[in-house]
Amino acid sequence: MSFEGTSREPFPKEDAHNALLIALEAETNRLAAGGRIAVFEMDKADAEKKYGEDIYEPKSQRPDRLRVAGMQLLFGTETDCGKIEFLAREVEAGSKKKPDTMIMAKKKQVFVKFSVGNPDAPAADIGGEMPSEDPWLPQDEAKALTDKSVRVEVLGVDVKDEAKEELQTAEGEMVVDPWSVKGKIDYEKLIRDFGSTKISDDLLERIRKITVGSGRVSDLHCWLRRNIFFSHRELDAICALQEKGKPFYLYTGRGPSSAAMHLGHLLPFMFTQWLQKAFDVPLVIQMTDDEKFLWKGEYDPEKGDNLHVYKRFTIENAKDIIACGFDKKKTFIFSDLEYVGHMYPNIVRVWKAITYNTARGAFGFVGESNIGQSAFPAVQAVPSFPSSFNVPFKGDQHLPCLIPCAIDQDPYFRVTRDIAHKLVPKDHPLKGKPSLIHCKFFPPLTGAEGKMAASDENSAIFLTDTPEDIEKKITKYAFSGVEARSLFRPLFDAKNVVNHAALAFHGLRGVHGAGCAHGVRLLADPRVFRMLLQYKEAKYVDKQYTRGEDWFKSRKPDILAMNPLANLPYLVDGETCICQTNAILSYLGDKFGLNGTTEAQKIRTQELLAEIYDVRNGMIDMVYPFKNVCRNKEEFDAKAAQVAGSPPFAKFEAILSFKGNASGGKWFVLADGPGVADFHIWEMLDQHKMLAERIGAPDIFEKFPKCKAFYEAFKALPTLQKYFASDDYKMDVMPTPKEQQGGRQTAKEQREKGADLDADVSYQWLRFFLDDDAELQKIEEPAACIMFATVPKVLQAWTNLDLCPT
Repeated sequence: MSFEGTSREPFPKEDAHNALLIALEAETNRLAAGGRIAVFEMDKADAEKKYGEDIYEPKSQRPDRLRVAGMQLLFGTETDCGKIEFLAREVEAGSKKKPDTMIMAKKKQVFVKFSVGNPDAPAADIGGEMPSEDPWLPQDEAKALTDKSVRVEVLGVDVKDEAKEELQTAEGEMVVDPWSVKGKIDYEKLIRDFGSTKISDDLLERIRKITVGSGRVSDLHCWLRRNIFFSHRELDAICALQEKGKPFYLYTGRGPSSAAMHLGHLLPFMFTQWLQKAFDVPLVIQMTDDEKFLWKGEYDPEKGDNLHVYKRFTIENAKDIIACGFDKKKTFIFSDLEYVGHMYPNIVRVWKAITYNTARGAFGFVGESNIGQSAFPAVQAVPSFPSSFNVPFKGDQHLPCLIPCAIDQDPYFRVTRDIAHKLVPKDHPLKGKPSLIHCKFFPPLTGAEGKMAASDENSAIFLTDTPEDIEKKITKYAFSGVEARSLFRPLFDAKNVVNHAALAFHGLRGVHGAGCAHGVRLLADPRVFRMLLQYKEAKYVDKQYTRGEDWFKSRKPDILAMNPLANLPYLVDGETCICQTNAILSYLGDKFGLNGTTEAQKIRTQELLAEIYDVRNGMIDMVYPFKNVCRNKEEFDAKAAQVAGSPPFAKFEAILSFKGNASGGKWFVLADGPGVADFHIWEMLDQHKMLAERIGAPDIFEKFPKCKAFYEAFKALPTLQKYFASDDYKMDVMPTPKEQQGGRQTAKEQREKGADLDADVSYQWLRFFLDDDAELQKIEEPAACIMFATVPKVLQAWTNLDLCPT
């Protein structure tokens, strides 16, 4: 079959072909299941008159006598062929054989090998004329089927596969588009998927000769030297023009979503300032206040909309941008809301040139997208064309354009490049196509995944932050690169480490808790929940997040709607939402019969839950650096020795020995097994036992024989053996201050312990802001990638940025 004339533009890439074949198979079955096919012959003239020119397959011969197929749609018959199944869509790995069922995009053909459920069904008879009786397909409907529009929406191709995207995000897979960046970024894969080109050493040398060779700059920008600007589209063409002495202009922009920009926003502007100086070229800067309103704007029946907010953000952001030090005589910065009239003729041309199917495929528009969102890509496209700036460029319509941007903005300009020739003179040197140079994302404080986001202020350093604010954020929230389980990797506030366990048991939908911090058992709360549920053999799914935005942006608003006290941890059971650790444990105790049956048992359970929570908080104070209890190794060693030498379990020993104990001292509340408080008590005994073993202190159970008996009996519970053998239990508890600092003394030690310098925020930030390559090399080998050691260097690099006062 031929795909000539398809309205899918551009045609989906190979990774979407299977979805298209699935949709084609489904549509084939839908048609075949409901009707009878008749094959008949007609004169060419009659057929064309009745059904139109599109009755022919493209490139087919057109004899005077045609054989035509018609379908009776409204009822089935005994001759139905049964289910149609497409066969052999894949071949074995390594095989050179092609699948029998496949799409060949370049040739615009589809080959299908299929089977039918009823192979004995008789073939259609060839009659002389098309049957005239109803309900055969009327000729006007037949013509309507030939208008080349896409009539089958394919999941993942024409419409978003939200379930797949949610799964990919949960599994940490990469998502990169103009509005969302998630997961660990594979830049090599982005180059392949986007079809851009990696910046080669040869291209860097050409740039060096043009820029450094002119004397305008002393060296290539460190972001070029370090592969931070890593990908391009026709940057080599810009170099070729420069080598001939021909000019071009720069175009970049900012969507003003907040009053203050952060470091990630600053990257394209700092690099653009260098490009302007190095090439001595004009620059236009677009402030897309219209875009931010279309995507984030709000309407209040009493106050109206908030468009004015984004106009104000434009002014505030413009101050930050101007501070980068652009050439005032060669820089034009504009607001879309103010300047759009000058660009409108080109906007209309772009609207005319791009089909909605193309826009929907490139940008993922859906039925819920407002019409402004669908129209906006043209607004961002037209600054690529010099005719949008007749006054600044004095009517020169031949200037090529170079766009420095983060790679998530590339889809806008892929579409622009396809239609660019329609907006420029025929002798434009690049046929109107803008060139691009792409930068990597500036990592958030919370790790190497995604990018710095203004929506999570704990992940970002804002241009309005003081040096004290920066130091506090780095030491409190910044992610280090140590991957080994024996190390405490993140320096997060508990609320930024979200441990989400979705449960399915008797209508129990979800338990979420802060803790389980990237392989370290700090907060006991979620571990206690897991132990309790596994003890009761409840089925559950444990889904963990490490990014603050996944809680604050994605989940917390839903929880707030159910419970104004929304906090971590929380539990959702049907319509009930419970927050706070002890409230959740009490709820689970009631649900599973672990709170006791008598009034005295229930009271004792609540007393023990409160008492052990105090013990838990003492451990938190010691191991979390931002608590300022243990600020260095000496303080940590002293505090750890004090806690291990005098474990806080005398009251719990007394409870087990108390005359009213129902189990005779084996369990804390119940007579025949652990109650809900026993789980939290055992966890804290285990943590203190591990602390003592790590620092070489005496056995914590020397003074607490009944606690020791309880500990051993609990650990022997049959339904918990799977848990004690799992990675969840094997997570370490106690970091040392060096581990809190995020690393070892040398990069070699760091790597030996499982470090990932690509994920270490302090090191990555120095790659961005420490211009001296020799100094960076000292930090790499053999100097430490230690968080507290690099904080001053990050601060110094940041405060030394060449920014003008605003």
